[in-house]
Amino acid sequence: MNQSKSKLIFFLLGLYFFLNLFFLDSYPFVHSDEAWLASLTRSIITEKNPAATEEFFRSTDRFPHAVKLLFHIFQAPFLMMDFSINTARLFSIIASVCVLYFLNLLIKQYISSSFIRIFTLLLILTDIQYIYISRFARQEIIIYLFAVIQLVIISSINKDNFRRVILSSSFLSGISIFIHPNSFIIFTGVIPYFAVTLLYKKHKISKILRNIAIFIFITIIFGAIALSVSLIMDKDFFNHYYNFGSSHGVGDSLFIKLLVFPRFLYKIYNQVQGTYYLPDVRVQFHLFAAALIIAFFLSFSIKNSKNRILPLVIFSAGIAAGIIIIGKYSPPSIFFLFPVLWILLGTEADILFNLRMGKVALPVEMKTGTEDNFKNKETAKTKNNIVFFPFILLISFSFLLFYQITKAYTEVNSWKDISYNEYSMEIADYTGNSGKVLANTNLAFSLDYGRLCSYSDLDQVIAKKLKFSDYIELNKIEYIIWTEELDIIAKERPVWNDLYGNIYSYYDDAVSFLDNKCTLVKDFRNKIYPVRIVDYMKKREYQVKIYKVHPG
Repeated sequence: MNQSKSKLIFFLLGLYFFLNLFFLDSYPFVHSDEAWLASLTRSIITEKNPAATEEFFRSTDRFPHAVKLLFHIFQAPFLMMDFSINTARLFSIIASVCVLYFLNLLIKQYISSSFIRIFTLLLILTDIQYIYISRFARQEIIIYLFAVIQLVIISSINKDNFRRVILSSSFLSGISIFIHPNSFIIFTGVIPYFAVTLLYKKHKISKILRNIAIFIFITIIFGAIALSVSLIMDKDFFNHYYNFGSSHGVGDSLFIKLLVFPRFLYKIYNQVQGTYYLPDVRVQFHLFAAALIIAFFLSFSIKNSKNRILPLVIFSAGIAAGIIIIGKYSPPSIFFLFPVLWILLGTEADILFNLRMGKVALPVEMKTGTEDNFKNKETAKTKNNIVFFPFILLISFSFLLFYQITKAYTEVNSWKDISYNEYSMEIADYTGNSGKVLANTNLAFSLDYGRLCSYSDLDQVIAKKLKFSDYIELNKIEYIIWTEELDIIAKERPVWNDLYGNIYSYYDDAVSFLDNKCTLVKDFRNKIYPVRIVDYMKKREYQVKIYKVHPG
């Protein structure tokens, strides 16, 4: 029986991996962050230097650090095979399958019913937010992989493996610092989860505090190593990193960050989009809100149920606190809340299932991967044993799963005809194999190393008292990809100044340069990539003009 369940899990994971290989370059649309990170990985590979910076910045000062170095090391083998959006996203998909595997182990710690376990895993992997992050070539899914492994390890703690659990989980917490600063968000979730787990294992408060201190100390050691390596790369690392963080709200007071948090959730709920694609997750918001309310009542009404509920609630609260403390409010970070809240929902269904079937919900024994977690439960038939409850639960889960599959298919299918590879190949046909190109950063996958000059660089041109034409001449740019987005930004200024800075300062000079110093070699249209503003995408076809700069 256990073997058949394991085969089913591996079949589901294999199917998930296989299905995600389709339309890699169409859903979600290729964000500049993906091309940016991949370009930095390529710079490190090409220069054979971990301190290398983005090759597409010519006027903007860039400062290396070690806080994302491990991500680039992990990504490098994939991009060495082929520098493309497909290989960059393949890395993320493989990581997402690993996340699902460890989530399945975590689910076993909290849910006794086999069919509720399977449904919980299915609800996670069909969640459009999970599918989106699974295919997004950024660090979120890698950070979460480290997080889930930590939760599984901590949940298995006992007197025989106590020291090994602390060392291994704190090591994972520390090493994730080298993936992205958002690892702090995971840290603020794992620490209280660790504390609550020890509390329900009946450890003394003094022992819990001592071991939390050890956990934090080991993590701090890794943080110190990251800072030391960053200082070797950049002697003025602290100032440069602080200035960067301040420009994204990290330096705001905690009070201001707390005030902004509801607005952040509002934007996610209502899909108030900037350059990040936000899938429709309103149903998930309602379900998770209900799960948190139910958690409160179950904890006080059913004996020992809080032993299973509270660790998941505490972890989620810690994640939310981490998002607030950092204060950057990057839309993809909302993903960190989703999988464990799905597990909370499944756990509550399992508790109610056991109650209605005449079983008393007792705490989990936390033995990873075993079927013995719930064998020692006392069973007592009750008068309110409702035979139809399993049927109602099955229908509810099936309906929700059908909704998610339908929604995911509709969402992904709506983007399938808009291929990034086709768009970039059309541009490559007219820019050749040599010569520098001024373009949006998201075209990095289309150009060989050293050819791209990004519009994001132009914000510093005016600061250095240069003209648009000076930038073109200094960098010996041969082609300019002018997208309609630039006209929209200039027309609607200052609404979209965050994208490229205040382009109005060089817009007129650029238009004049294109008219007088360039030849239009290609003019075509596309519904997505000529504009980075998500609310404009797919509304109509936007113009792309490829200009050849006159020699001399």
